[in-house]
Amino acid sequence: APRNHMPDVTRRAPVPLRALAACLGLLPRGRMRVARLFSHYLARQEPLVAWFDDPPISFGINLNDLVCRYLFLEGNWEPTASATWKALAKPGYTVFDVGAHYGYFTLLAAQRALPAGKVVAFEPSTRIRTQLQANLALNGNPPVTVEPFAVAAGRGTALFDEMGLDDSGRAHIVGNRDAGADRKVSRIETVGLDEYRRDRDIARVDLMKMDIEGGEAAALEGMREGLAGGAYPRLLVEI
Repeated sequence: APRNHMPDVTRRAPVPLRALAACLGLLPRGRMRVARLFSHYLARQEPLVAWFDDPPISFGINLNDLVCRYLFLEGNWEPTASATWKALAKPGYTVFDVGAHYGYFTLLAAQRALPAGKVVAFEPSTRIRTQLQANLALNGNPPVTVEPFAVAAGRGTALFDEMGLDDSGRAHIVGNRDAGADRKVSRIETVGLDEYRRDRDIARVDLMKMDIEGGEAAALEGMREGLAGGAYPRLLVEI
């Protein structure tokens, strides 16, 4: 496996944290498994700002968060998907990031599609969306449209499990029977993408990433008309 490229933040982080990141970076694989041995130490670190990719994107890092910890220690997120995403995103494209989370894929798209194109990030979690907007601000507030909707079969509401920091990447829509007292569940708005496009006169979405933790089938149902008409020519969907 290729060595990872550590983010520039390691040169600004406390010396012990820099040393740990450098040592883990020497491992050919299994970095996250080894990092679990240091989870209590990582959780005590102050939030950082890291720079990833080329050209670089700035990203807020809270090492309590599993996704941020992975980004910090690996220097990327889902490398195969992100490489494909970067190769497909072109100037002038209309790009939808469905399940944008903290905005890693959103920012990669913004670098490539804007200013001639359009980038829309869908993120229904209030807490996660706040960090997404903070990451956009760290990058000069590119003209990305941030939508608070969960993409589903159509317009309505749903219960949404925010999950915790250790599992923020798995926040998802839940049914009434799954909304136990031990979960942080909120009611959020949903939208179908065919409806969304019609309301905003968007004829075609040139590129879309969809990662919504089990909600993909419902979201694709809400895209039925556009799929039949070629309105979504390039989809990266987690199944």
